[in-house]
Amino acid sequence: MAKNLDGIKKLGPEEIKKYREMVLNLIGEKSETDLGGQKKPNQENVAVKKIDGLKTNSLYRNEKTLNVAAEEKLKKQAEEARLKEAIKRQAEARLKVKEEEDNYLAEKERAEKEIRLKELEKIRQAEDKIKQEKIAKAINLKQHQEQLAAEEKKRKQALKQEELKKKLVKEQAERLEREKLQAEKNRLEQELKQKLAIRREVAEHRRQELKMVKRLAKEKRKLKHHQARLKLRRNLKVIFDKFYLTIKKNFSYIVAFTVLFFVGAYLILCLAVLRFNITNGSVIKLAESLRVPAVLTDYGIISYHDFLNLKNNLPTGLNIKEKALARWLVVNNIKHNLNSPANATDAEVAIKFIQDKKNNQTALLRINKIDELLKSGASLENLSKYADEFHGGVNLNLVEAKAKFGQTALELKSGQVSEIIYGDDGYYLIEKIGESNGQIVLNYLFIKAKTLADYLSAVVPQTKVFILAN
Repeated sequence: MAKNLDGIKKLGPEEIKKYREMVLNLIGEKSETDLGGQKKPNQENVAVKKIDGLKTNSLYRNEKTLNVAAEEKLKKQAEEARLKEAIKRQAEARLKVKEEEDNYLAEKERAEKEIRLKELEKIRQAEDKIKQEKIAKAINLKQHQEQLAAEEKKRKQALKQEELKKKLVKEQAERLEREKLQAEKNRLEQELKQKLAIRREVAEHRRQELKMVKRLAKEKRKLKHHQARLKLRRNLKVIFDKFYLTIKKNFSYIVAFTVLFFVGAYLILCLAVLRFNITNGSVIKLAESLRVPAVLTDYGIISYHDFLNLKNNLPTGLNIKEKALARWLVVNNIKHNLNSPANATDAEVAIKFIQDKKNNQTALLRINKIDELLKSGASLENLSKYADEFHGGVNLNLVEAKAKFGQTALELKSGQVSEIIYGDDGYYLIEKIGESNGQIVLNYLFIKAKTLADYLSAVVPQTKVFILAN
């Protein structure tokens, strides 16, 4: 039985034999079955012959052998050709069988596809039918709902019309009732207005009578007061004239006495406060308001109040010295001239003194000129010849840099030059070179200025001080 192997039909022995006979018949050869049992011509016995006394059997045998070999070769070639042709036809047959099988499978698949399409068409028709039924039901339901809604709307309109009728009847009854009440109210108001008008007329008449009585009494009092004022004015004029004449005659004596009195009172107050250490609160306040002088100097006076504050702020066991008082007064004058607050520290005053143009005009001009040259592109090292001091490549830790130059030294970037830094001894311009391991490398130049300490050391020793208080 023929079998299929990888889609190719496998031929059995009988079919191979059949196809072999077909191939031999096509090429004009006879099969072994057609030959029967007959011997082929090349297999016939050949008689042994002799030529010229020689036995020709061996020569004939050799020639026969060669002929047989040639025939076998030709036969073999023919056989190979027949086999090739058979194989070719077998391949064509296989291709034909495969093509028939492919056609069969395609036909089968097409039939199955048509069956599936028919089934899908039936399903679609069924779904369309169900959908149409649903649509019909939905339309019927919608129509029913619209009918119910229309009936409900008609019922509501009927109820609304009924309510409107009742409301109109009720409003008409209420309007009639309101009109009746309004008419009654108007009548009562009219009666009340008439009564009030009568009462107002009576009250106005009484008020006019009372006003007349009060006016008469007031005029009487006014006349009496006028007469008393005239009498008092005449008396006062007489007294004033007498007093004026007395003052005019003794004016110089009165002024001198008044001045002497106040001067004497002020001196007594000063002596009492300065010599007897009166601790009464009111006396102390009076001395503070009148500025009782406790210390006299070339630069002004120190009041008793300031003197007490200085004395109380000294450590226990120390006495106030004249030079300390002079220094305090000079520093206060500088604070006033520099518009510094009274509670400013000496360090703050020293910085303001350095920045004041009156005290350091030349030094400020020098440092401002150097700053302008720096901003125009000059280097700090080239400008060092104009400075009082120049230090290059200085290593400082963060604490030392902040103590010497302030927060500015910590905020600079590498290669950046600072603005003018005002120290207590002069002016600085610094350039940051770099930073490593908590150390800052700086270049800086310094311009010496006249400091507050210099000014005080020159002025305080020459100041004359007279202490009046104990």
